[in-house]
Formats: sequence, C-alpha cells, structure tokens
Amino acid sequence: MKFTDAAIKAMKPKSERYEVYEGDGFGIRVTPNGKRTFVFRYKLHGRPRRMTLGPYGHGGISLKEARNRWYAARAKLEHGTDPGQAQIEEKRANYEAGTVGELANDYMTKHAKAKKRSWKEDQRIINREVLPAWKNHKAKSIKRRDVIELLDRIVERGAPIRANRVFEVIRRMFRFGVERDYLETTPCLYISKPAPEQRRDRVLSPEEIRTFWIKVEEIPSARPVQLALRLLLATGQRRAEVAGIEKDELDLESGCWTIPAERTKNGKIHRVPLNDYAVDCINELLGLSEGSPYLFPATRAEGAIDPNTLTKAVGKYQDIFGLPHWRTHDLRRSVITHLRGDPKCREYVPLAVNHTQSDVTSQHYDRFAYDDQKRAVMDAWQAKLEAIIEGKQSNVVQAAFK
Repeated sequence: MKFTDAAIKAMKPKSERYEVYEGDGFGIRVTPNGKRTFVFRYKLHGRPRRMTLGPYGHGGISLKEARNRWYAARAKLEHGTDPGQAQIEEKRANYEAGTVGELANDYMTKHAKAKKRSWKEDQRIINREVLPAWKNHKAKSIKRRDVIELLDRIVERGAPIRANRVFEVIRRMFRFGVERDYLETTPCLYISKPAPEQRRDRVLSPEEIRTFWIKVEEIPSARPVQLALRLLLATGQRRAEVAGIEKDELDLESGCWTIPAERTKNGKIHRVPLNDYAVDCINELLGLSEGSPYLFPATRAEGAIDPNTLTKAVGKYQDIFGLPHWRTHDLRRSVITHLRGDPKCREYVPLAVNHTQSDVTSQHYDRFAYDDQKRAVMDAWQAKLEAIIEGKQSNVVQAAFK
C-alpha cells in the first residue's frame, strides 16, 4: 500500500503490535496503545536488520520527513554502510551512561569530600532536592529546562535562597560530570541564580544580646544546644567550628581551643583564647558528653551534631527569643562589630575570629603568633559581654589592653 496521512491515521491498534510496509522496507509499526513509528527493514550481508526512523504524529516526524530518512538510509546501505549502526551505538552508549545518582555519588566521594569542608551541606542538598527528582535519569539527559523547573519549584514553595544554594551544588556537580565524561556539556550554562542575594548586616544591640543570653535557657531544646548557642556568642567563632569541637582540641589549663586547619574556613590552624563564659559552657558540656570524643555528640549517629541543629533551634523558637529577624551567624557578626567599634580592639579582631583580610591577618604567621593580642581581644569581649548581661553596658574594652 502507498502510505498517506489518512491511511496511517486509519491504522487501528490491535492487541499486539504489528507492522505495515509500503515497499523496499519502508514501513510503520503500530502498538496496542496506538503509537505509530516509521521503520526501515533491510538486510546487510544476508542478515535481517531493522532501524527506527522516528515516531509519527504530534511531537514526532511527518510522513515526508520519514521518507527522507528512509532515502538517506537506503543510500548508506547501497554504499555498504549499515544505516542502523549509529542507533545501535547510541543505544549502547545510553545503556552504559551514568545516572544522576551515580554522578552524585562520584561527585561526593571524589570531589566534595576530598576538597570541601562543607561537603555535608552538599550531601544534604543532593539527597533532599536533587535525587528525588533525577536519581534514575541519565545525567546526560538532564536539560537546561529540567534545571530551571527544579529551581522554580523550590522558589515557589517559598525558599528562594535555598534555590540559590541548590543551584550552586548542581552547577558544581555537572561541571564535575563534564570533567569525568558523564556528559558533553553542563545543563547549567546561561542559567542565573534564581533569586537575588542580599548581604546581611544584622547586628544584635546590647539589649538584644542580653535578651538572647537569658532567653536561650527557655527554648525547649536539649541543654547542649542551648550551651552551643551561648558558646557561639562567647567565642565569636563559626557555627560549624563550634558544633564540631573535639575534646582533644581543648586545653582548659591554658584556656585555649585549637581548631585544626581541616575544620577552619580558610584552611589555617586557629587558636582561640577562651574567656570565662566560654570555659563555663565547656565545663558543663564535658559533664554532659562523657564517653564521647566530641563536645557535642550526635544523638542518632556517630560524630558531632549537625551545625544545622543550631540554625533550626534559632528559627523554630523565634517567638521565645522575641528578637526581630535574626539568625545564628548574626551572633558572630555582633561580636565582631561590637569589638571593632573600639580602636584598641579593631586591629586584632580579625585574628581572634580567623578572618583573612588585607591588614595584619594577611601576614604569614605561625599558629602561636599574636596569641597575646587575641587573648586581649577575647578578654575584652568577656568584659563587654559581662557588662551587657548585667545590664551595665559600660565601655570596658580598653582595660584589657592596658
């Protein structure tokens, strides 16, 4: 029969798929669900072969395009080339191609865990946002539209900044995939961050710091979480550094906490002089964490608590604290800001909180350098914090440097 659009549309589905041929191997296959696909049946070296030319109808190809593909296939066959070989190789490549789940595992084990201190956050994002949508999809099948739609869904649920973090991880993961030959190009090209980022400048006032210190004991979190939040304010150090404290990092006899390079943001060992508020928190925590090498042992897994535990506590109990729009990192910013307000502290505050800057902290110093200055800064913060907690709020910073 001669194929026409009317004739093809008149082909009714049956209980089993069947094929109808026009001649010279040009045919169409009809499946029980009514799908129609153009095929080319031929012989190569006496062996029967069949190749798919393309689906017919909406989203597929026209009868004219199918004929053109058939003509091209016949021309290859006449020159002794197997016209279906490319399809065979493509199917084999697709079969062997890695899935997003496999790519994610490779990315985590060979890149993130080896090179990033924040690899646990990458793992959380991948497990919660990426794998549920794409785990079994071939990595090379993910298109720009798929990335955009995933990010849009996160924004639409009211988490635009979370969408930015997800995009950063996806972008790094697919770039790694290109390097490892999972795919030819990343689907993240020409995609911008889903939401604008606003630099936070929230600093707690002395009155708010006093409120925080008092109210933290009222939140219904475990005692170690309450003490961890206080320790953030007492030391001015980063959330992950405090949550991951190992007991052998602490030397209470000399009043010092040494954070190893692998746990600091800038990859440099950092000695933190401990003031009395920090020592009080640590002593209580030592009694609560007996038998564990960690000051804040996780209750449901090995290792230390997840730093997000502190973030969640602050977010969950905002009403109890009664402070407007604040986060855990605002505690560190508040310590730095209140200390830098005094000219005698300003120069050495970056050293005390392990900031890399273009002033004195840019020098190459060993881990014991500037200990006296850092001690003076932390003692000054103790004096200021004591005045705040007791409601005096007088300027007592300069005494520590006399």
